[in-house]
Amino acid sequence: MLNRRIAIVSHSKTLQQEALPGLMASGATVELFSSKEELLSSRGELNLIVVHFDEIGEDTLTIFKTILGKLGSNGKAVAIIPKADLETHIRLLAYPQCNNVLVESVVDAAKLAGIAVRHLYGDIFGLEKYLPWGIRVYSMLVGNYDEKSVAIATISDFASSLGIRNKYLEHIEKVVDELLMNALYDAPVDAEGQGLLYDVSSKNRIEMKLEQKAIIQYACDGNNFAVSVRDNYGTLKKEVVLDYLDKCLHSDEKIDRKEGGAGLGLYIVTNSVSEYVLNIHPGKAAEVICLFDLKTPGILLKSFGVFEEKIDISGQVHPATTKGGVSERAVSGRSQAPMPVSLKAALGVAIVLLLAASGILLWKDLRPTKKGTLVIKTSPPGAKIRVDGTLRGTTDAAAGLIIDSLEVDRPHVLRATKNGYKDFQAVVRVSHKKQTTHDLKLEPLAIEIPVRSKPEGAEIHINGKNTGKTTPAVIELLPNKKYKLVITLDDYEKFTKEFITGGPDEKQELDLVKLKPTADWGSLKIISQPSKARVFLDGVMQRGHTPFENVAIQADRDVMIELRLEGYVPFKQQIRLEPQEKQTIKATLQKGGLLSIETSPPTQVIIGDQEPLKTPVKDLALPTGSHNVELRSRWPSISHNFTINISSQKATEKKIIFGTVSAATGFRLQRNGRTTQRLGLIPGTHSVTLISNETGKRHKMRVEVKPGRTTVADPDAEK
Repeated sequence: MLNRRIAIVSHSKTLQQEALPGLMASGATVELFSSKEELLSSRGELNLIVVHFDEIGEDTLTIFKTILGKLGSNGKAVAIIPKADLETHIRLLAYPQCNNVLVESVVDAAKLAGIAVRHLYGDIFGLEKYLPWGIRVYSMLVGNYDEKSVAIATISDFASSLGIRNKYLEHIEKVVDELLMNALYDAPVDAEGQGLLYDVSSKNRIEMKLEQKAIIQYACDGNNFAVSVRDNYGTLKKEVVLDYLDKCLHSDEKIDRKEGGAGLGLYIVTNSVSEYVLNIHPGKAAEVICLFDLKTPGILLKSFGVFEEKIDISGQVHPATTKGGVSERAVSGRSQAPMPVSLKAALGVAIVLLLAASGILLWKDLRPTKKGTLVIKTSPPGAKIRVDGTLRGTTDAAAGLIIDSLEVDRPHVLRATKNGYKDFQAVVRVSHKKQTTHDLKLEPLAIEIPVRSKPEGAEIHINGKNTGKTTPAVIELLPNKKYKLVITLDDYEKFTKEFITGGPDEKQELDLVKLKPTADWGSLKIISQPSKARVFLDGVMQRGHTPFENVAIQADRDVMIELRLEGYVPFKQQIRLEPQEKQTIKATLQKGGLLSIETSPPTQVIIGDQEPLKTPVKDLALPTGSHNVELRSRWPSISHNFTINISSQKATEKKIIFGTVSAATGFRLQRNGRTTQRLGLIPGTHSVTLISNETGKRHKMRVEVKPGRTTVADPDAEK
């Protein structure tokens, strides 16, 4: 069964443990790697790789490209990045194997399980696959401009009835409009793949009716509003989407809205949604799914995914029509054949019956409507009551809530809401003879309680059972109950606490748990000036920034501590602690800048008392000010010194292409008391000394050195 392999590459054990159950749920073997090097040293090819970048730098794409080499021919990669950034999404998705980029904050087991299953097995179409089970999904067919307007209005009314705020409504309406524009007017193609409506004016488009209608779906689970639009052409491609977005981001002249063009529309959509998904079955169907996070104040694209169907879904997405897609009859308004006489007769009878039914309905509508009274009592009181979407008041402890003038003999949708309790919804009817009373007992929601520890990654146990979560995490507990909390972490003492939860609508948070290391560990406090520096222990980045307190360090071993802060020179110090020893490190970071040096041929670089490096040197952090740089090489013999000024405002780059002076046959070159056959010098005119191998006689001569060229120094040639 487990014949597919998935790898997770992440320094964070917390993220690994969060992602592991979701990826395992896809029916694959899941392997954990803490670094790129570990992954590359493993054997065999992978079907899916999830790569976690805790920060994005210049080397991100290089690292990512190397990791992608472990994928099989049809393998895919998922990138997890620290924060939302459209440009980073585009750069990573530009690799053909990378089809998903997610922000770390939205990663959970369910989301990764869905991504893995869709990549490994297919069956990607349908809005319901991106929402919790049981959420009702509404659908509409849209085939012309008028139907598009109706669809936008319907979805907007639906969102308004849910109490969604105006700022989200504006984005939802705008995105639906753009998606339908693309599906109706940009997607349709003929048998040769040429756009059917590219040359049709906007005015004429409004009058057209498409035979292959677009399918729009929408739904809401309370946290996210979701909408999707599917066409039956499958012409939209990942590369086209990325090209448009990249041009909109970097072009001096942004893409205009033109007839037959979707560039600006795509850019508008990705800047208006929290999650963007493109499902493709080339030549058959394309579906764009957009999610709006209703709980986040700002709208940022946190997930971008592309999936390609692996199974035949022709029957699901294709109406039985010709490939052309635009009905000539619908566009021109001309009939294709005369109507049979029998059909005309049948239609006449149907019209008579319809008129008769309309008369009956009209008579019913004109009758006086009977009214009744509904009484709602809730336990506990204080619940807001809505009937048919309209807020009617709040229940009190004594009388509840009395609602008059409700129509009888028809169903009414009753909804009761109260903070800290599950929403109650039911369909009720009222009687005109007496009051209709409903007693509702509201079910309390579990209380969400954050649990934090220092250090992080500790297991959380409640009442003797492992929750499967590690700190920091949010646990859900019932209100007004007694619980026993136990936090455990290897090499630290177990922490135990008993507490009682508050009421359903009370916020509760446990204090930060500071775990004590066991006897063979020491404790370290790290302070930096300025603060907010990243901390690395033996090259592994720790979560958080300085100041750091209660950092556990294994005793009786050397540990290298490094602090990094942009614009400052990294601070390094090696320490060794005794068991249970407490130590404080105070580091003053020097302002610095970055130096890059490239030479040809490669040389050794010596700057002050730093460890020698070898070119090319990339983004070396140095204190601001003047520095002496020495370049050395044994073959050819190079010894070159220069001074360079480092600024915190701008990175400094130095590129030197040496020329070579070669001694003629029978001679050797001398420099700085040493002799050699080949001497590396910077371009220009130089004076060199040659020594005859036979007589030992010295000869001085001037040579012209050119970059990347070899000049032969021959005293006999000067005679």
